Amino acid sequence: MQNNKQITTRNFIIIFIVLTVFGIAAKPFLSNIEHQSKVRTLDQIKKSVEQADKTRELNTTSVVALINPQDSLLTSFDEDKAYIGFADSIEELENGQCYFLYTQGNKTTTESSSTIENSGC
Repeated sequence: MQNNKQITTRNFIIIFIVLTVFGIAAKPFLSNIEHQSKVRTLDQIKKSVEQADKTRELNTTSVVALINPQDSLLTSFDEDKAYIGFADSIEELENGQCYFLYTQGNKTTTESSSTIENSGC
């Protein structure tokens, strides 16, 4: 009877070690999937805004309304800039490196622009 318990404990330890190794090995792969997902989301936001900007005049409020960000997307906007991206707080969003930035243009001097910063996704 004692011998069976030792085998069971030994098997449990081996299974635990194998699963731990697999978990550690899978982390970079899963992290890359998350990065690619965030980059694709920001690219789709940019494409949507650029397409809408061709058909009508946008401002920062209308950009946020157009995108209607939900879940893990944060927004921050004022009169001439709108940030939409991934962060834990508004301060981190504007200072971070995973966002879409829409800059509203003036009718007299500049055109609107859309940029993506994804180095920190």
